[in-house]
Amino acid sequence: MPKIPYIALAVIIVGLVVVVSILYIGFLRGTSTHVEGASNGKLIYTKGIDSAGVRISYTGGPVGMMRYTGCIGCHGATGEGGIYPMMCNVKTPDIRYTSLVASGYNDTTITRAITLGIDESGEQLDPCMPRWQMSLMDLKDLISYLKELG
Repeated sequence: MPKIPYIALAVIIVGLVVVVSILYIGFLRGTSTHVEGASNGKLIYTKGIDSAGVRISYTGGPVGMMRYTGCIGCHGATGEGGIYPMMCNVKTPDIRYTSLVASGYNDTTITRAITLGIDESGEQLDPCMPRWQMSLMDLKDLISYLKELG
């Protein structure tokens, strides 16, 4: 038998192994136990992933920065803000829950700020604020974590 069919067969086998591996990893992610509450919220805040290990998608924000971190990258470990993210000319606000409520936010307007980039008075937030795309459960968990921060 010529060598070309063996090479073609090897390529097909390697391709199948790769496809099966990708599907298996996807299956594992889909079946992992989702931890609700502040633990999931903390993962979203600190790493930008949910408890199933899925990266939270977003639009906008500092180019590239959000690939490696969540809210913590701009708002700090305790949510106090005061950071000037790279490529942004705006100091990040304090997003601890008590500070947000004191400035007029509630759970609904916090959700709107996170997902749509609209502040408590209906104005657009700075374009450096990423518009996060997450489930309502993840938003609830993130807000629960913000409550723990203050």
